[in-house]
Amino acid sequence: MNIGRKEELRDYSDFKIGLHRFEISRLFLKSREGGVVMHFEERTIKVIIDEDKCAGCTTHACVAGCKLYDRGILVLKDGKPALGGDTEYAKRVGTECLACEYECWFRGNKAITIEAPIPGLEEYKRKHGVL
Repeated sequence: MNIGRKEELRDYSDFKIGLHRFEISRLFLKSREGGVVMHFEERTIKVIIDEDKCAGCTTHACVAGCKLYDRGILVLKDGKPALGGDTEYAKRVGTECLACEYECWFRGNKAITIEAPIPGLEEYKRKHGVL
């Protein structure tokens, strides 16, 4: 409700389409083995999905786990998991529950890995001789 302010309706559809294409293109990288890897970040973790391993998956357990335990940021597109929004959406909405990785490893094709850096871990290991 805007009292005393006139709302302007602007058409940003071309901008959003262009931005969406840019964001999606940033999600894909080439893996060391030459395959295609999709990645995105939530607040403190990085989710990496090996698309080559997803190709033969019949369970799509990662998407089901994301819907069940998280907010459903992973969706199924063309038979593979995809981010349901842009990268900012993942950072804002993702709960870092790790369900997609767990479900993929135990019911899927082991295509998802999650990097969860722990600040100060390397210094702790050096200090206590655990390297």
